[in-house]
Amino acid sequence: MVSFLSELAKDIYSRHRDDLGEICIVFQNRRACLYFKHFLAEEFQQAVWAPKVLTIEDFILELNPVQIIEPVLLLFEFFTVYRKTGGSDSFDHFAQWGEILLKDFDEIDAYLVPTDKLFHHLNEAKAIEQWDPDGKALTDFQLQYLRFWESFEPLYEGLRKHLIQRHLAYKGMALREVAENIESKIAQKTWKKIIFAGFNALSLSEEKIFKSLIKMKRADVIWDMDAYYVRNDKQEAGHYVRKYLREWKISSPKWEKNFLLSERKKIQIIGAAKHVGQAKVAGDLLEKIHNADAEINNTAVILADESLLFPMLHSIPESIKNINVSMGLSLKFTPLYSLIESLFDLQDNAREFKDIDGNVVSKFYHKDVISVLGHPLLQERDERKNTNANRRLIRHIISENILFISSSEIETFFMETDSSYKNIFFVKWNHSRNALNSMLDIALWLREIATVEKTAQWDIELEPFFRFFSTIRLLQSLLESHETPLELKSLRLLLTEILASERIPFSGEPLKGLQVMGMLETRTLDFENVIMLSVNENILPAAKNQQSMIPFDIKIAYHLPAHKEKDAIFAYNFYRSIQRAKNIYLIYNSETDDFGNGERSRFITQLIFEMPKFNANMQSGDITESFLAGGTFSAHAVADAEIKIFKNERVVRQIDHLIEKGLSPTALNTYINCPLKFYLKYIVRLTEADETEETIEAGTFGSAMHFTLENLYRPFEEKIITSKDVDGMAAKAQPLLIQAFQQFLKNGDIQHGKNHLMLKVGIKLIKNFLKLEARRIADIEQSGKTVHVLALEKEVSCDLNFQLNDQKKIVRLKGKMDRIDGVESNLFIIDYKTGRVDNKELNVGALSELISDPGLAKSFQLIMYGYIYVRSGVLSDPQMISAVYPFKKLTNGLQPVSVNGTSALDGKLFSEFEEVLKKLLIQVTDPQTAFLQTEDVTRCRNCEYISLCRRN
Repeated sequence: MVSFLSELAKDIYSRHRDDLGEICIVFQNRRACLYFKHFLAEEFQQAVWAPKVLTIEDFILELNPVQIIEPVLLLFEFFTVYRKTGGSDSFDHFAQWGEILLKDFDEIDAYLVPTDKLFHHLNEAKAIEQWDPDGKALTDFQLQYLRFWESFEPLYEGLRKHLIQRHLAYKGMALREVAENIESKIAQKTWKKIIFAGFNALSLSEEKIFKSLIKMKRADVIWDMDAYYVRNDKQEAGHYVRKYLREWKISSPKWEKNFLLSERKKIQIIGAAKHVGQAKVAGDLLEKIHNADAEINNTAVILADESLLFPMLHSIPESIKNINVSMGLSLKFTPLYSLIESLFDLQDNAREFKDIDGNVVSKFYHKDVISVLGHPLLQERDERKNTNANRRLIRHIISENILFISSSEIETFFMETDSSYKNIFFVKWNHSRNALNSMLDIALWLREIATVEKTAQWDIELEPFFRFFSTIRLLQSLLESHETPLELKSLRLLLTEILASERIPFSGEPLKGLQVMGMLETRTLDFENVIMLSVNENILPAAKNQQSMIPFDIKIAYHLPAHKEKDAIFAYNFYRSIQRAKNIYLIYNSETDDFGNGERSRFITQLIFEMPKFNANMQSGDITESFLAGGTFSAHAVADAEIKIFKNERVVRQIDHLIEKGLSPTALNTYINCPLKFYLKYIVRLTEADETEETIEAGTFGSAMHFTLENLYRPFEEKIITSKDVDGMAAKAQPLLIQAFQQFLKNGDIQHGKNHLMLKVGIKLIKNFLKLEARRIADIEQSGKTVHVLALEKEVSCDLNFQLNDQKKIVRLKGKMDRIDGVESNLFIIDYKTGRVDNKELNVGALSELISDPGLAKSFQLIMYGYIYVRSGVLSDPQMISAVYPFKKLTNGLQPVSVNGTSALDGKLFSEFEEVLKKLLIQVTDPQTAFLQTEDVTRCRNCEYISLCRRN
């Protein structure tokens, strides 16, 4: 493969061998400059006067030597101009629209828009919006609105004048100055020839500069293009190059290539879940490439989404030693940035309370405290000091269900270890200066720890701490010099924006080894092996995000770029990056969400349909599609990736331990519903993390109801109970349920909101239940019988023997029954259900249906309760009814399970049930039967493991 820059170097060598020091070569980025110098040196192989090699930004500053002002400084300077022109908004309000307007000013200048006409047009358009056909006078608010838009022109002129006086400029302003005065600016330079190489989309200022210099015979333009997208008018990638060839009347461009339509390419399209899945695939591919090419000098990993940088770096095989990251790391993707976000959340959600003495105390929301304490930067130090103070406090907050906690309460956990936690991280910020002082303390604290506790982890984090420290100092200086008060909300916006724009360069050999880069860094660079990640819609191309004060129709009228033009730039960068490559791997995030993410890029679809059609050298199998599944991927289309867990020796031992410990009806119902869920929940014991419960959840509500009913009936256990006894329970129901709510919702507010509403619902349900129960018992009493409460919350178990492949197995079956009543010789097992119960769930045909139909889970549970109770030896002659009280349909009364229309459960039925149960247990324990996902995806909707199984 001959790269564009290598070919360019040969061309420069052949045409300018004798006057190399008198030419200037301009590229789009620094990486291209570096590679070009390397290729040019290879051509000469001796010391020569080097040409001037510049980026386009440096070229503009050569012609217009001003200082480009940083965005945050520009915003404050703009605010100064705004106030001088009579503006009255606070900085907080001004910043919300000021940043957007500055971006518009930059674009207006870069595209040489006649500002007097644009602002007049904009004012007229806004005036028409407010015009009333009935001739009504404008309100004060409408007049103020129009004055706001009319202020744009004086603000624009005032800002330019203000910056010129200080020898400052923003990029568009500097560019416009050169474009409008190109003849006089270039006259100061002695270059014989200027070569613009590898450009695509030009602003109108750049376009004028190029055209003027070409007309003056001072410049040449060398395009890096391919006929595939240039000669096809429907191909958006060629939009700009076609425009320049047409307008500049270039019919036969010298550098037009035909790689995409003539060269055979191997293209793999791979879907993988989220960042980690994509990075793993890329790592596996790199290992294969490295095995074939030890130097791996001709391979690039291109990250369309730069947030993939850390997952990707962690996935690169250890055998690859030489790695160069050219994109730099945005502070936005460092742990420091997420800590700052967590600290602002902590402050935003803090509330004031009065203590017992009437003093106002600030308290922090539990989730924010846990987020800060559990942050990797703090957790790392906690573990290194071996205090576990962070974890102890987190456990305390969760176990005591604390919703808000004060800094003094937090301090008690760090008295013996690090009292600075309270003074640094958990201080209430009352204003922006206070916040900046606090963050300065945080930066110093982190920097000191990173310096003292030097490890690889802290080495990585040290540079962000220095950058953060400098940023805080800068903001303090700006606020003091401009005497600008700032709300915390605006400070957060400003600070996070500055940190997101800061980049930490990686060290490495730029011309050797594996290259990791973003899409913009690929311009003019070529590699034989290209691995591109996040090839998804809304990333490649980016989602529409038109933040501008200028309406879309006015933008179009004044030739300002809109989303169509931006899509064309993405398309060019994509196709250009692969046009010379031989092996192309396009990896996309297959995980869908509510916003449509997970859809692969349109560019992939274009390749699949167009490459085989237009490239005669492409053969069957050159383009393959695959999908990551279960940690491996295969080179063929996969519709649904099934997860299988095979029972190795370790899993078999875990199953044996489980059946020895005991299986409940709930556990077996989980297996019937989804064997994989059973494996994750009962074998791996993967459970959701405990969280502080602010509003009562369904499970907790059920527990509170069970607690209340148990304590209402407890005085009558092992006694006869009458209808009058049940009537007497009504007065005790409310205090018992309140006690239950307070017990299960420690520190929770049950006097307001959803908790209070659910308390009222619970009281009503219990009282209605007691009325129903009193009537039921009264009916029994009228027939001359009595009701005996035999047991409450009864835990019962039995052992069951079964054969598995000529091996005797023993499983312990266990259950906990809410209530057991005796009426003469009949036994009633009663289960309270606060959830929904349908009649069809309690009607069983053949008993074998119980282990195949998850819809009969309640029937399975009730019959198994009866089976365990009988087999435990409590009854010798079983005659029983196993039933539920459905609290959501109390009017249905006590609902028994029935088999073939009969609700009486006897010894014969239990013997048949035992055989069915054995079949189920053989499935659970058989080493040859894998744990599979359920085939019915509707069962996955409320499953806690849905994201793990990728069923969402």
